[in-house]
Amino acid sequence: MKLHKWDDIKRQKLTPEQIAQVEEDVDREIEVINLQRLGDAIGHDAVFEAAKAVRAEPESSEPARVDLRLAALRRYVEALGGEIEIVAVVNGKRIPLAGV
Repeated sequence: MKLHKWDDIKRQKLTPEQIAQVEEDVDREIEVINLQRLGDAIGHDAVFEAAKAVRAEPESSEPARVDLRLAALRRYVEALGGEIEIVAVVNGKRIPLAGV
C-alpha cells in the first residue's frame, strides 16, 4: 500500500473551506484532550472553572494556529495558578526552553 502525505491529499481532495474546518476541528479536539489530561491530574472542577475564565477572555491576535493553541493552553494553566513549561527532548536529554 502506498502512503500519501496529508498535505497532498488535502490539496487534491478538499476545498480550502473544508481544510479550514478540519483544522478547526483538530484544534478543538486537541484542546479537549489537554483539558481532560489536566482534569485527571488536578481535578475536573478546577479545570472547568479555569475554562470558564479563559472563554470569557477575548481571542488572541496571534496569527499561527499552533501559537493560538499554546496561548489558550497557557491561559487555562495560568487560570489554575500554574505555568507552562516547554521541554525539548533530544537524544534522550531533556532541555527546558524559556520564553516559549
